Amino acid sequence: MKIWLVVPALAIADCSSTSDQELEAVKSARSVLVEWALVESESARHDTTQAYANSMRAEARSQLRSAQGELKNRPAAAKLIAKVLAEPVDAPSLRAVAIRLLPLETQLEGS
Repeated sequence: MKIWLVVPALAIADCSSTSDQELEAVKSARSVLVEWALVESESARHDTTQAYANSMRAEARSQLRSAQGELKNRPAAAKLIAKVLAEPVDAPSLRAVAIRLLPLETQLEGS
């Protein structure tokens, strides 16, 4: 009888773990997007070196690819990130994607 209680508990724990991973991925993606937007703003004003901006862009893309991989069960969020990774971006478009991910973050925090 005790075995039957363990199996559902493990299933719930797995769901919780997946939800936690997705929440962390969304939070990470939003943070990276906002930081990248700041770099793009500074770069557009020539307030940073090109080498620094390029390095930060590469790091942001790497971190977003990682977050995207964690969001395979959230296709809309993964597609938003894929679009950022595939197209040239500017600060306003990066901020817009970060804002579009906020409802998912709020939903995942509530679960």
